[in-house]
Amino acid sequence: GKITSEPTSTLPAPSTTTRPRHLIGNSINTITDAINDNIIVARYSTIAAISLLTVYGISKTPIFFRYKNVCDLPSSLFANRRTIHGRIVHVVENDIPTEWK
Repeated sequence: GKITSEPTSTLPAPSTTTRPRHLIGNSINTITDAINDNIIVARYSTIAAISLLTVYGISKTPIFFRYKNVCDLPSSLFANRRTIHGRIVHVVENDIPTEWK
């Protein structure tokens, strides 16, 4: 056969208003325009959100947990058999809870 660079068939283009790709594209353009119109607010909102999430995440790490005594440890640590790293800073004789006796 003969090789040509022309397409063998031409399909009619579907209506651009009903295509999901067109709807998504328009939505993204609308969002992008809103962000560009308010770029300073968007920038500082993003910085604030990242900062707050970072502080929240760090504050929930075990490094910052302090317990006065063993009874303050949550039972979930024992039920889930989690390793507890810590330092004993003070031992008091006869400081055993009554439920342990």
